[in-house]
Amino acid sequence: MSEIKTEFLFTIDFDFEISFQGDTEIASEQQSDEAAPEHLLIALTEDADAVPIMRACNVDIERLRRNIFASLPVGNHDARLERVHPDASFRTIMRRAVGHIRSVEGDEITGAHVLVQMFADPVARFLQEQGRRRTAPSGAAE
Repeated sequence: MSEIKTEFLFTIDFDFEISFQGDTEIASEQQSDEAAPEHLLIALTEDADAVPIMRACNVDIERLRRNIFASLPVGNHDARLERVHPDASFRTIMRRAVGHIRSVEGDEITGAHVLVQMFADPVARFLQEQGRRRTAPSGAAE
C-alpha cells in the first residue's frame, strides 16, 4: 500500500498510483497538456484492480484501448510534454471516487473504485460500446 495521501487524506492503492502516473504518461506521449478521463481509462486497462472487473464484464481490453487511442486528438508538438495536469472531468471522477470511499468509510482508493465512477462520465461510452453498464458483478468494488 502506498504511503502517498491524496488531498482528501485517503491512501492511494499502490497499483492505482502506478495507473495514475501512467495516465499522465499517456497524455504526455499524445502531446496533450491535460490528462483526460480517456487517458485514465487507458491506464486502468493495466490496473491490477480494474482489469479483473473489466474481464468479469467481458470487456475486450485490447479493443477498448484501440478505440480510445483512435478517438484521441494527435498533438501538434514534436516532443513529449513535461507537465501534464488532470482536466476538470478527470478531477470530477476522482472526487466521486473519494466520495464513494468516504461513504463506505474506506480509506484506500483503488483503480476499481475509479473505474466504477467513470460510468457517470461521457468516457463510459467506450465501455458501453461493448454493452457494459454500471451494474457490477457480485463482489466487485461498487
